[in-house]
This record gives sequence, structure tokens and C-alpha cells, in this order.
Amino acid sequence: MSETPAQSSHPTFPCPVCEQPVPVGAAVCPNPNCKVNLSALATLDALPASLYRAALAQIQAHRDTEALQTLDSALAYAPNLAEGWAVRGELLVRLGRKAEAGESFQRALQIQPDLAGAAASLAALQGGEAAHRRRVTSLRIGLMVLVAAIALTAGLLMRPKPAVQTTGVPLPPERPIATAYAAQPALAGIRAEETSGGIVLSGTVADETTRQWAISLAGALYGGKIDASSLTIAPTATPILPSPTAPPPDLAGAVIAVLQQLPGWESAQLTVTQEMGGIRLGGTAPSARFIQEAVLAAGGVTGVGWVDAQSVSIDTGALQALVTAALQADPHTMEMNITVEQMESGVRLFGKVPRPEYVEAAGAISRTVPGVEWVDVSGLEVVWQGREHVVSPTDTLISISQKYYGVWWMWTVIYDANRDQIRDPRLIQDGIILIIPDASNNMDQPPN
Repeated sequence: MSETPAQSSHPTFPCPVCEQPVPVGAAVCPNPNCKVNLSALATLDALPASLYRAALAQIQAHRDTEALQTLDSALAYAPNLAEGWAVRGELLVRLGRKAEAGESFQRALQIQPDLAGAAASLAALQGGEAAHRRRVTSLRIGLMVLVAAIALTAGLLMRPKPAVQTTGVPLPPERPIATAYAAQPALAGIRAEETSGGIVLSGTVADETTRQWAISLAGALYGGKIDASSLTIAPTATPILPSPTAPPPDLAGAVIAVLQQLPGWESAQLTVTQEMGGIRLGGTAPSARFIQEAVLAAGGVTGVGWVDAQSVSIDTGALQALVTAALQADPHTMEMNITVEQMESGVRLFGKVPRPEYVEAAGAISRTVPGVEWVDVSGLEVVWQGREHVVSPTDTLISISQKYYGVWWMWTVIYDANRDQIRDPRLIQDGIILIIPDASNNMDQPPN
């Protein structure tokens, strides 16, 4: 059946959030109620792309905590995805974790400097913090000026008038400023001197907040110009940091101890390398699911800042060997010729079995193997291989062989076909139904 012109000229794919058709190559979902950014999906492999889609859907559903965990898993596989780091920053802003959000926006811009959305979000985040600091500083200065004015007013009202005032001689203009400074320990070391250009302040203060307080207080007590160019901030002593003699924490050892607890560790061949506060995984793993669980487990170790698992490949033979061994060890399937084929994190079974129960048994045994995510038993064919016989109280395997094959030594063929029901060939239970295989090609001479 030929495709319609619309289908051939405008191929689409479903949006992972709203499931509306999206033209291939589109960076944003056209649904006006969705508008999710899809530009990152074109650069991702299958596994990180599926994780990224899931994170977008969780964000749309306001499941922010789950979305952050899923997005971190996607970025562990694709750490150079700038859009993913930008989305992570927006998500952290919603969660109130602004410091981490700023780091995510910076990481996105390091990877892609022209990413406008991340640059605008980072600027807005930094601008909000700067405005908050300015409001706090202004409030502190205002309170200090108010306290100083109250103290100054109280001091001037309570102290006796100096004798010089009785003679009609005015006070020097710097005297009220010096008196106000002397009443405050943080300002006591400042000198105020009148010049032709106004009042000159000199000395040192502890910080810029105290300096502005001194300038504001002088301005409130003197109507002229205040020169504070000689009023400096005292230099702070550089703290002496301890020498980095202590060795860094053994993150690799802690991560290995955690990974050893994961199901399927025995079939994995992972290497763990510690690099600059993070962990890099390499080697092989039995399945994609095991890789994802390993990334999450390693990221949960205290002190681990990031986990990179891009170098881990899936061993296409690890699960095949484990499932084959499990089928050969189970008495229900040990005598059957079942072939196992691994397909990434799942297996497919092929072969012939005498009854449908054996199909179910083989599938159940395969699912118990650690690392197996799915089992396909459609390749197992149920083939009728003979007749059925209901055991009577007088039956033995030798008598049944004589009845169906005409020879006594074929009892071993009957026994092999019914091992799931017969534990001891000398004792067979009355009333059970035995399969009598078609063994005409095996009727050779009796064993020696």
C-alpha cells in the first residue's frame, strides 16, 4: 500500500509528553498547550533518548522529584547534552535549589555558549540574588543610621551645655560628628576634620557597610560636602589554609562495594575509575537495565558528584550463557535441546518440547536469571513425540517398553522423556500419564 503525499512529504512522530504528531526535525512541540523542547532528541541514542522523554513527561505532570532523577540518568549517558542541563536548571529552580540550578545553567553554556535560554535563565537567577543582597544591605544601613540618630539625639539632650555656648561662640561643625562617632564602637576610630571644602573623614573601618554608615551619619549632622576618600576599609588577613596532605576519599572502593550488591554483578565486567569527584564506569554489563541501576547506585554514594557510563557496553553473550546454564540445571528442562539467543537485555528461546507445560517452565526458569528483562518463548515448538500411557499398579518401565516397542531395553527412552514425573526408575506412581516417545530410530541392539 503506497503512502499518501502528506505522509511522504511531512513525516511525524508522537510527542513524548502530549502524544500529538510532531514534524520530524521540529525543535518544539506544535501543541499550544504543550510547547515542550524536543531539540535534544535528535542527538541522543536510544537509551538516553527514552530517559529524556520520560523526564519531560514527568516535568509536564509536575512530578519534579522523579523527573530530576530520570534526567540525571539521561545526562549520565549523555553528559554533553546542553539542552538537558538547561532543562535540569529550570527544574531545580522550580524545586527551590537555586545554587544547583546556577551550576546546571553554567554547565549548559560551557557545552553550548550560544544557548540563549540557558543564558537568560542564568542572568535572571543571578540578578534576583544580587537584588536581594542590595535590599538586605540597604536595610542594614538604614537601621544603623536610625540607631545612631536616636543615640545622638539622646546624648545631646542629656549632656550639659558646654561653657563655650554661654559666650555665644558656635561649636565647630565637626564636633557633633566626632561625638556621634565616639558613641559607637565601630565608628570610634574615625576622624572628622573641617576644611574649606567641607568635612573630611579619615581612618579605617571594618567593612563597606560600616563605611556607608559613617558617611550617612556625617551627612545627617552636617549640611555641607562630605569627603570620605580617606576613609578606607581595613584589610582582612588572608586565612591560612591547611596543606592538602590528606588523601582524597576512596570513592571508587565505595562504589564497587555498592555495585557488588546489584543482581547480575557476577555476569558484569565493570571497571570503576575515580576522577575529580566523580566516577567513570567502563567494561561490559549483561543488560541496559543493569547499566542504569549501576549509574543510580554509584550516584547515591556520598561524595560522588557525577557518574559517566558511556564506555560501558552490553555483553551479548552474558545472559545467553546464564540462561542456558539455568535451563540445563533444572530437571524439567535439562534433557531438552533448547537454544538461547540474547537480544540486548532479553533472551529468545528456540527448540522443540513435548508438551505446552514445558514452554511455560522454560520461560519461568529464564526470568529468574538476574539481568533478564524479557523472555520470548515463541520459538519453542510443541511437537507430539509419541503416545500416552496411564500407569497401572502392575506396570514397570520394562513392561511398558515391551508393550510399545516389543523389546525390554527401550525403558530408558521412556524414563528420559518423563524425568519430571519419575524420580526413581524402579518406582513409578500408579495413575500418572507417561509420554511414549516415537523412538523407532533408536531400536538397536540391547545394551551390553
